[in-house]
Amino acid sequence: MSHWEVIEQIKRQAAPCRTICEVLRELWDLSEVTSEDLREEMQARLVDAYVMAKKMARKLREYKHQWPEDFWQANTDYEEDLRRRSDRPRSKT
Repeated sequence: MSHWEVIEQIKRQAAPCRTICEVLRELWDLSEVTSEDLREEMQARLVDAYVMAKKMARKLREYKHQWPEDFWQANTDYEEDLRRRSDRPRSKT
């Protein structure tokens, strides 16, 4: 997955459960209101963390085939997150 594809997943998706990836998306949302100097560094690290979280989740599912669906707490503002993120302009490709 390319750098820009990861950014699109972070910026435009939302999950009904509050997974590690959803928390990283929330941090990306917060990074957009920080100073320009800090924003780039934060977002670069969030992309790295997101890629690592996806790899970790794949491995955990490989080790535990019957992963409990109720493991994660509900993302109570899922609809609002999805609406807000889908209104964002697309990233460079």
